[in-house]
Amino acid sequence: LMTGGVLVNAARAWDQNDDRTALSASMRGAEERMYIELTHASLEGNPAIGVAALTLAANPGNTISFQRPLDVAGANWSPVTLYRLRNEDVDANLAMGVAEDADNNGILDRVIERVVDINGDGLLTGNGEIVVLARDIDNVTFTEADGLLTVTMVGRRRIGESGGDVIQADTLSFTVNVSN
Repeated sequence: LMTGGVLVNAARAWDQNDDRTALSASMRGAEERMYIELTHASLEGNPAIGVAALTLAANPGNTISFQRPLDVAGANWSPVTLYRLRNEDVDANLAMGVAEDADNNGILDRVIERVVDINGDGLLTGNGEIVVLARDIDNVTFTEADGLLTVTMVGRRRIGESGGDVIQADTLSFTVNVSN
């Protein structure tokens, strides 16, 4: 009987450890994808369309759009790619309240999304046009100074049995040289 209790406690500890690593893994996966794409982004404008290739949202800074030159001459450019925070948790309590499920999917979304109009139809309904990069994210900020782009993600997640009362918080920050 005592062995059963020890095993149950060990299983709970294992589950909580898995919960703790899930948030960190989600953030690291987003970091890897963003780092690769942003490294190839350009601060310089696309002469064909006359706009800056890297644009930060004015306030609060949780959206960035960019393009990447596809050839050395700069004659061909990728479609505009957007990274954005979509956080439906208005009261920041990690529980879905009234009017907090904006997309009516039954989930309290707190995600970083990668958005790109791959097929150019302006609808963002095609396969791979909106991709979730990280979940359980409260905030993401993009700041640029002197060709260095700093990305900071802040996330929280309830851990334990059935999303317990223990809240794990994590912050991840990385810098990308986009001075090309």
